[in-house]
Amino acid sequence: MPNLDDVAALRIVSGRKSYSNKVILDGVDITVEKGTMYGYSSPNIQQFEITKPPSKISNLLEYSKNYYSQLKALTVRNLTIYLRYPLLPSSQIICVLVNIYFALHMAGYDPVGLSLGTITDHSCDTRANQTPTARMNEDLYACKFLNILEKSQINLVPMQTVLDAVQAVKSGSISGYLKFPVNFTEIMLKRFVWNINADEEIINGSYISIRLDNSEYMTSYFVTKSLYESMQKLMTEIVTEYGIDERTVTLPFSFNAVYGNMSDTWNTFLVPMLLLFMWTILSVTMGFFHVTDTCDGTLARTMATGVDFHKVLLSYYIADIPLTIIQAGLFVSAVWWDRGDQIQGRLALIGLVFYLVRIVYIAFYLMLASMKISTKDTIMVAIAALQIFLYATGVYLCLEARQNLS
Repeated sequence: MPNLDDVAALRIVSGRKSYSNKVILDGVDITVEKGTMYGYSSPNIQQFEITKPPSKISNLLEYSKNYYSQLKALTVRNLTIYLRYPLLPSSQIICVLVNIYFALHMAGYDPVGLSLGTITDHSCDTRANQTPTARMNEDLYACKFLNILEKSQINLVPMQTVLDAVQAVKSGSISGYLKFPVNFTEIMLKRFVWNINADEEIINGSYISIRLDNSEYMTSYFVTKSLYESMQKLMTEIVTEYGIDERTVTLPFSFNAVYGNMSDTWNTFLVPMLLLFMWTILSVTMGFFHVTDTCDGTLARTMATGVDFHKVLLSYYIADIPLTIIQAGLFVSAVWWDRGDQIQGRLALIGLVFYLVRIVYIAFYLMLASMKISTKDTIMVAIAALQIFLYATGVYLCLEARQNLS
């Protein structure tokens, strides 16, 4: 028995091959030893290349390339739709600038042009500078009080009778009226002299009767605050003239701010809320595109091409990034131009908060699109959800502060 190690793997002697009567191969001897490979090719025969199977890294790179190309195409498509309607970006820019201007210059400031009626026994020249001993019979302190009150941007309208003042309040020409008691200056001096020993007549005679139109809280709040501050200034001036420590006529409070400024107005509180509200409205653009794509069948046609659904959703977030940068630039530029370094807090943290709001609201629209409701119903649901969001988070009303105080 021959040794198998010496036997060739393949041996052909006088090999012959023919098709019908046509001989194509004849008298060929081939010997293929073990461990070798032979092959023949001609211009009409395709050559095959034996390669190693692709590695995991190669597969990952190829998958990433295809993934990126599809995502890029979807993102470009979303931005193209946005730019296809020039009225949409232009109206958003105008809306941003107008609302920022209104928020910075109109919201939360003290009202201007309010009028109060005044009823006194003697006419007062609020511009006159009189001494404590001069013209005592002309109610010096009443005129001083009105002079201080007028500096708080409140217009004073002299009235003859209470009936005239009430009619003026009902007609809307004034926001209320003040009626000074007879001999107000003399009684006020007696109240200072007798202090805790003042009798009922002195105490009642030193009170100013005030009636206000309280149907508008913000207006009446400003008027009431102005009246309190004006009376406090009058009391301080009176005791200062007589060499008395002004702390004897001021409330025993000492206010100091931990955050913010004690002189801040409602505008300081309202501006961030209004800007965040406008930012939320601007965040719906890409989410709304997905709603319209779902309703008009564009999404179904896109999915029919083999695109994964999560790529479609992710493309809306990516397409929203340039819109976010542009709109955030408008916000920051407009506020900085108006208030400069009054913007407080870390810009990175502020940007994160605003961008999280944007992501959440886009996701909310994507969820509404999955319900396959009409575009009109989507808008109504989104508006209702936005209102709930504003009240529940304390953006519109300071609910958290109320809870802490309670």
